[in-house]
Amino acid sequence: MSNCSRFLPLPSSLVLAALVAFGPLTPLASAAAVIWDTPTTLAGDTDVLTTGSLVAAFNLGVDGGTTTVNGVTFENALNPNYGSTTWAVGTGAGSLTFSGATLYSGDPFGVGSSPYSLLSAEYQTLLGSALWNDSFSGTQVAVTIGGLTPGQTYYVQFWSNDPRSYGVNRDTTFSAANGTTLEQNTGSGYGGLGQWVTGTFTADGTTQDIFATGTGSGSNATMINAYQLRTTAIPEPATTAMLAGAAVLGATFWRRRRRA
Repeated sequence: MSNCSRFLPLPSSLVLAALVAFGPLTPLASAAAVIWDTPTTLAGDTDVLTTGSLVAAFNLGVDGGTTTVNGVTFENALNPNYGSTTWAVGTGAGSLTFSGATLYSGDPFGVGSSPYSLLSAEYQTLLGSALWNDSFSGTQVAVTIGGLTPGQTYYVQFWSNDPRSYGVNRDTTFSAANGTTLEQNTGSGYGGLGQWVTGTFTADGTTQDIFATGTGSGSNATMINAYQLRTTAIPEPATTAMLAGAAVLGATFWRRRRRA
């Protein structure tokens, strides 16, 4: 028998158990697809997702202020690079980096007309400020989420809202292998409500790229008012221990077979 015949292939089930228990050896490039839910028109504080555990949440806009909606605190994300082509928000898990277009940020989006004015004061604080690119050509904005754990599944949530009326329909399209489009004002009238959307993805690296593009008629400006990132439920300790034990037993079995 040749020496090569002594090296038996490790069963795929044991390889999978080891990867689940201990994670991949090296992070992969960020190319995970985001599975988007159906965009939903603003209704109230319960729009804010509370499933899983909070990783990060930001109120995007100069002087937007820190606000708590439905128990989730959105940090004030001041823009130190107004009119720049890059903008970093936060550090660590859930941090954001915007790039690819000239970016602006401010809080001119609150109006006193209904139905927008009927939202809670905290929700209006969140939606009254925004990040946008003042573009008439639909320039794409790259949104990079940082500090991710490879193999972890995340929920991401974005808002796009402009209750002002210019007689045009403005949208923001988010994409990451597939896409979803949010209307910035579903009524197209003064005081109209925008939309929010959630998406799910499993990180295949430490970052995740999502692209935002302004679409529709008139000024094709991307508009993002707020963002939050949450993790899904952590596996039960018993399940994690079982997978780790299977991986160890598999490795022991493999070593003994090789010696034999």
